[in-house]
Amino acid sequence: MARAQCAILLAVLSAALAVSAFAPDARAQWTRPAGDRLTITTVSVHRLDSQAGRPDLIKEEVALYGEFGLTSAVTLIARSAVQSLREDVPVQRRVVVIDKKKTEILIPPEREFGVGGIELGARVRLRRKGPWVVSAQGVFGVQGSGENQINARFGEGGGDTDLRLQVGRGLGEHGFVAASGGWRDRRGADQDEIRLDLTAGRALGRGVHVFVHSYSVWSIQDGAGAPRDYSGHRLQASLVLPVSRRMRLQIGVLGTVRSRDMAREQAALVSLWRRF
Repeated sequence: MARAQCAILLAVLSAALAVSAFAPDARAQWTRPAGDRLTITTVSVHRLDSQAGRPDLIKEEVALYGEFGLTSAVTLIARSAVQSLREDVPVQRRVVVIDKKKTEILIPPEREFGVGGIELGARVRLRRKGPWVVSAQGVFGVQGSGENQINARFGEGGGDTDLRLQVGRGLGEHGFVAASGGWRDRRGADQDEIRLDLTAGRALGRGVHVFVHSYSVWSIQDGAGAPRDYSGHRLQASLVLPVSRRMRLQIGVLGTVRSRDMAREQAALVSLWRRF
């Protein structure tokens, strides 16, 4: 996608970093017990407004995110997604002549398809004391045919490295607060980024939880010849509902609250969490 356009910053990934499998625990745990596994399958629809006189875009995505507790202090993480992208324009009507008869045909907007958002990494617990946990995370992006970077067209870019420091605090049985911030090293001429995700969760009773997330990104301009810098800030609210002992359903909405040289985004998502 063009530089003035922004795709999702892996909202489900950030939610999973901030909580344990299905509910906040007293330690705001970020690493999983040895052998413990979690998958989150997400279907989402995103509208991106370029604010630059270009057509709006619709992105549809089915993503799979997973965690595996290698040891009690080391958790492996992975993500990938099947994506489609199209202009947000109405279906065109065109009259053609077939066998000397005029026929109206419908021409839908062209779509791009690809596999993107491929990331592999690990999270390491550095310290745990009472309700506090400090962790470090490193994630490497793998180039795919879809969206590899938030400011790149399908199939372009890839190979980014994202390093994070994460701090969380459990609030007894009621909820948690967490922060995940760090540096994203983008290869080639693309600008590096500073990213900060903030998350809070609270139990509502009967196994229902509410999460509120904020996602912020700032580009780092390097030198006089660097492209124009950009920044974006988005909020997401979601409910997590019990389905079974090992499954939960997440329903959420997301929207841009402020941006500079990045598209404004609106999104809706549904996720199925499963613990093994």
